Amino acid sequence: MEKVLLAAAICTKNGKAIISRQFVEMTRSRIEGLLSAFPKLMTSGSSVKQHTFVETESVRYVYQPLEKLYMLLITTKHSNILEDLETLRLFSRVIPEYCRAMEESEIGEHAFELIFAFDEIVALGYRENVNLAQIRTFTEMDSHEEKVFQAVRQGKLHKNDTQYSNILGITLISQLIMIFVHLKTEEKITLTAGRDGGLQNMEIRGIVLLRISDSQFAQIKLAVENNDDKGFQIQTHPNVDKKSFAQDNILVLKQAGKSFPTNSDIGLLRWRMQTTDESLMPLSSIPGGPVVGEIDGEYHYNHKQSTLDWQVPVIDASNKSGSMEFSIAGQPGDFFPVTVSFFSSKTYCDLKIISVSQVQGGEPVKFSQEVQFTVDKYEFV
Repeated sequence: MEKVLLAAAICTKNGKAIISRQFVEMTRSRIEGLLSAFPKLMTSGSSVKQHTFVETESVRYVYQPLEKLYMLLITTKHSNILEDLETLRLFSRVIPEYCRAMEESEIGEHAFELIFAFDEIVALGYRENVNLAQIRTFTEMDSHEEKVFQAVRQGKLHKNDTQYSNILGITLISQLIMIFVHLKTEEKITLTAGRDGGLQNMEIRGIVLLRISDSQFAQIKLAVENNDDKGFQIQTHPNVDKKSFAQDNILVLKQAGKSFPTNSDIGLLRWRMQTTDESLMPLSSIPGGPVVGEIDGEYHYNHKQSTLDWQVPVIDASNKSGSMEFSIAGQPGDFFPVTVSFFSSKTYCDLKIISVSQVQGGEPVKFSQEVQFTVDKYEFV
């Protein structure tokens, strides 16, 4: 499937890029050429519109004036223009979250934060299903956990205190508080399959989020173990060294001496797969009747929702299949759709962070990590 969102940029009226984020592989000369061509395509009366677009033989420019600047999306000509305009509006609404004025100096000063926010809107050339509130949550988390960390740094908690401390309603052991690097890996699946077999569509998206709570750990590198054999598209954050990841499976900032932002969730790595290959389904239905007289797991009938819930506590190599037999008045079509939900602490894309170390000196850094693979939608219809 062709990627439709090629790049996003905030540029001047003459096409000079203040910041630019490419969502596909593109050389610097290519993006600079596209941006410099943009002003020449503008007609005399179009700049007064709230938002509009112009096209060339190969790409479409969707833009919105921002006082003396432009918020600009570069897309393929096959993209949906209505969806592009909606995406453009979201990009434009993000900017005032970080910048007090629509001026070149202000945009440049907050370029790092804007790039992070842009990356929450589009991943791997496709619009993410997020709104402004979710972007704000992802990039500027102001939680109990952050306040605990700040309290530690201000000396309100003692490092050697082995007793439980109740701070802001959270009961923690101080040793746990002292881990300032946290990784969160999230993966979600959306799937629709036929009741008699056949996969209609399956999409899996994943992300690794890094959160650093102390600036002394802001210059680090992360080792990745990547054993993916299913064909996932994998993309690093724009400020991460792509060559280092491609050759050595190391996530590190490409500008030497630069530090990761603290107290914000940073999407270091993303992956995506979309397929109709039934052999890749994590769970599939077996056409035909189940084993008679056996119920594997537990079941519950929900009277309010008129649903029969079948629960299998563990699915692993030694417990790959299960069956349940039941009878009730009705037609076969009355029992569909069948909805599946599950949770796994291992991602479907066989990829994980295995170590964290300081960029300078290579000293190991303690880190915490949580991994979850969950369901957005999984139905047999």
